[in-house]
Amino acid sequence: MLTSKARTLAGLAGKLKNAQVLPSFFFLARDWSDNPDRIFANIRARDDLTGDILVRSSAANEDSQDASFAGRYLSKRCRREDAHVASSIAEVVASYGDVAPDDEVLVQPYLAKTLASGVAFNVDPRSGARRDIINYTLNSDTSLVTSGGAGRVEVYIASRHPGTNHPKPLGDVIRLMRELEELTGDIPLDIEFAVTCDGQLVLLQVRHLVVTARSPLTAQEQLQALNQIHQSLVSILGDRKGMLGKRSLLGVMPDWNPAEMIGLRPRPLALSLYRFLITDGVWARQRYKYGYRDTRDVPLIIALHGLPYVDVRASFNSLLPSSLDEATAERFVDACLDRLAANPHLHDKVEFEIIPSCYSFDVRDKLSHLAGLSDRDRKIITRELRGLTRSFLCGAAGRRVCRDEEAIWRLEERQAGLHRHDESLIYCLYQVLSDCRRYGTGPFAGLARAAFVATDLLRSAVNVGLLRQEDSERFLRSLNTPASRLLAHLPLLDRQQFLQRYGHLRPGTYDIRIASYRESPDRYLPAVADGPPEPAKTAFTLSPATIMKLEDGLVHHGLPGTADGFMSFLARSIIGRETAKFTFSRSVSQALDLVHAIGADYGFTRDELSFADVRDVLELRLSTWGARDVLRRSIDLGMSRYEKTSVVALPPLISSPEDVWAFHVPSVKPNFVTQLIVEGPVRTAQAEDLSGAIVLVANADPGFDWLFGKRIGGLITAYGGSNSHMAIRAAELGLPAVIGAGEKLFEIWLRAKHLRIDCGVESVEVLA
Repeated sequence: MLTSKARTLAGLAGKLKNAQVLPSFFFLARDWSDNPDRIFANIRARDDLTGDILVRSSAANEDSQDASFAGRYLSKRCRREDAHVASSIAEVVASYGDVAPDDEVLVQPYLAKTLASGVAFNVDPRSGARRDIINYTLNSDTSLVTSGGAGRVEVYIASRHPGTNHPKPLGDVIRLMRELEELTGDIPLDIEFAVTCDGQLVLLQVRHLVVTARSPLTAQEQLQALNQIHQSLVSILGDRKGMLGKRSLLGVMPDWNPAEMIGLRPRPLALSLYRFLITDGVWARQRYKYGYRDTRDVPLIIALHGLPYVDVRASFNSLLPSSLDEATAERFVDACLDRLAANPHLHDKVEFEIIPSCYSFDVRDKLSHLAGLSDRDRKIITRELRGLTRSFLCGAAGRRVCRDEEAIWRLEERQAGLHRHDESLIYCLYQVLSDCRRYGTGPFAGLARAAFVATDLLRSAVNVGLLRQEDSERFLRSLNTPASRLLAHLPLLDRQQFLQRYGHLRPGTYDIRIASYRESPDRYLPAVADGPPEPAKTAFTLSPATIMKLEDGLVHHGLPGTADGFMSFLARSIIGRETAKFTFSRSVSQALDLVHAIGADYGFTRDELSFADVRDVLELRLSTWGARDVLRRSIDLGMSRYEKTSVVALPPLISSPEDVWAFHVPSVKPNFVTQLIVEGPVRTAQAEDLSGAIVLVANADPGFDWLFGKRIGGLITAYGGSNSHMAIRAAELGLPAVIGAGEKLFEIWLRAKHLRIDCGVESVEVLA
């Protein structure tokens, strides 16, 4: 059924119920040089090739079962005049290079105006899962999606759940896909389509979709998994006793941002470790200590068949001042949830754009965007947020910051003494993780809260004109964080000294499969050593006029302190967070090393151990069952469950149980760092030469700091917020960066060869 592009379309013409195929004329490319007059005559004789025509490639190797050369060869629009047709055919044939005997050229009418166009797959090429993926654009350029050009491209993903109502024209495309499957034998398909101004669906091309991945689940098993998730969401998203808010949302990027920290599909060990150390209770207890609403022991992350989602309602409850009355708090949470549901592209920056969790100089503007709040509600919320923020600047929360800083110092001492005893590896692991929660991730959660308050105050001071953007950038570049010291120490310390201090870092803090700097120094350290020396930090100062303006602003907004004290709070909070993260990540690395050592004693590899649950590993210290059997069962269960994790696709923000069946992938608003412009070739972190390149990394934690030593020109991440480690680090270095671009934009830019980033106007342009 599927042969060349031209013959396949000719064979389908007049046979489809759900789409039409444009009239076509095709000929062998070698006949063009032998008898062009006959080809001209045939084109002129066709009444269905009036007006502008499209000369399309149909090379023999273009649409095979084993490879696709989509976009490799030319298509040319031209008027139906001999000179124009001749030059167009010549260019298309020339794009083939050496013409093969079966190479053809296809001529069809040109679709001048369309409502929509795009491409669709009936199989996910990354996982082999049976689902429909439609990339389309709502304009008249039928080549926009396939060419990767600039423009808004929508992505729609649908399971094969019967009865799902798909919007126009996507339902038509899906019905066409089912019809083509019946004709071709239900093989992986890649189609191109357009929708004419009168709503007619046109099939422009159909070919084999080359899929190397194989889904471990059948289509029916995939639907069963989605049905289980659907049933769970009915209760998870509904009214919940003890939590404010009539409903909930689930997201992969709000709050503790699992998409950035452990990825969209983390292995069970990474997910269980992240939950154990932070999101099962530590996060909420620490916020309560800082004056926020009591949500202690409420889990933040809900795993949907292994995909980690933040319970946004729980997050919003934990960000309310504890002094806020119940009725106002209820209306506040509902208003914030409604705003996020209406603006899903803001799901990676909820605290800056959705729910104010501290007082900022522009807090009234933020509250004005929340429908459902009265003027009285806004005044009460503003008052309580101001009181909470004053506590950070000169009150109980500020004193709590000091205690959390002391706890981090205590953790460093306990880390140094880890190997000075003869206890078992299991006991060591228990001690490391207990210490990490008590002295590491707990205090870090508090210091991260102070750093968020500091960042929000800094951003809002720029927004209302109390500080200039240049002041903010100079301030961030003046901060001396662990990441800054890492590059500064490279030329000063020998390798052993350097690894003693920084060897615990790994690009994937919670992933046991990834080697740390200590385990693979040659992989990382030459990259850092080749880079430029870290510039010396200069003291940050403000002009007298700016100091006066800032202090007048503090008085006007009812915030205590001087300009110097205010800036000192900002610096201390941001540095404190980065220091705490650097320190507790050493404990995480120690824990992963111990899990590896424990597993290795029983013959398990790192890859196998990545499927274990850390709670099962800890249970070995109390269990009378054989350790190897316990680990084997945990690994086998993790592997079995991860088969579903690997093929399930869900939207990044879930607002309804019905979202599991079909959804649009929402765009996000990327976070641009600095005001600079950079152009460069596109590279991934695995490339050999990164000098001057724009490097794309899906999710980058502190373990990726080695990239900055490779003289990169710019950085783009798919996940991460404006307050993330990579955003702070790029600001420190004055490196143009786009943090948290989202899956859709990230995939488009990853396919490009050359990009231009203009952070000042917040744009990314595909140059090649």
